[in-house]
Amino acid sequence: MRARALAIGIATAVAALVPATALAATTDGAAVSGEVYLDLDGDGTRDAGEPGRASVQLTLRTDATILDAAVTDADGRWVFNNVPTGPLTLVVEPPNDHVITGTTVPGLSTASGEADVDVTGDVDLGTVGLGSPVVSGADVATTVAIDEDASTDDQFTWVLSTLNLGPDTAAGPVDLRAVLSAGHEVLDATGDGWDCELSTAIVLCSTASDLAAGTILPPVSLTTAATGDVGTTVTVTGTVRLDGVFDGAPLNDEDVASFTIGAELAADDIDGDGTGDLTTAGAPASGLLVAAVLALVAGASVVTTTRRTRRP
Repeated sequence: MRARALAIGIATAVAALVPATALAATTDGAAVSGEVYLDLDGDGTRDAGEPGRASVQLTLRTDATILDAAVTDADGRWVFNNVPTGPLTLVVEPPNDHVITGTTVPGLSTASGEADVDVTGDVDLGTVGLGSPVVSGADVATTVAIDEDASTDDQFTWVLSTLNLGPDTAAGPVDLRAVLSAGHEVLDATGDGWDCELSTAIVLCSTASDLAAGTILPPVSLTTAATGDVGTTVTVTGTVRLDGVFDGAPLNDEDVASFTIGAELAADDIDGDGTGDLTTAGAPASGLLVAAVLALVAGASVVTTTRRTRRP
């Protein structure tokens, strides 16, 4: 069992390194393909407007050997090329917080994600739907933006807001996670009613408060420090959860904001190449969601200024 898990892990890691949707085998054979989509309403059937789900991992194996690994592309498509004919097992591995809600792949188990297939030639196996394991009448969403007024040359303040689009109340706890890209690190995170735990690149905040439909929680203010060079683009990705899982409409549960370090600090043309030179790191560019976030948080409680110590 440990050997099989190690083999799957190695194959998955290799697949993640290639931009194509599959790794090519070395022998001639068939092409086995299909598609994974996001089942927004969780009914097991693909409806109009339900998009393909990128970056889902799949493997193709015999009883004892991993033959190939693949990841879905931006449209949710996947393909294994040069597949040997004969009986094989297809394994679909849903990402965290998703389950298989329905499929047209013959014999695919929604519980295990496995299907026994007999490859005799090129075949499109069909679709696999992924949805939230929680059916909820609440639709929580999050937005992330850079706050220029509160930022300095080498420290940046981000605003993460959490709202409920309804129609039902979202019962607490509500969890909010912020993940930083390379080029900056966490200094602090505070918010009225939020309990936040910090590490260098990840912030985990939780509140026990219920969130009524059409309302917004007090925002979380996240402070980061630039560690990258001028010209480095850094991001903060925010994700909201209801009691640890996605709600029934996961597309708006995640948001990303970014800026380029030093993008607004063009100095004189020192080297004579016809353009201003970037000489100081730290000034953030405006986030596209600032106006939306400010509108959403109008009237919300003032963010507390209690500093929490970064975990080692």
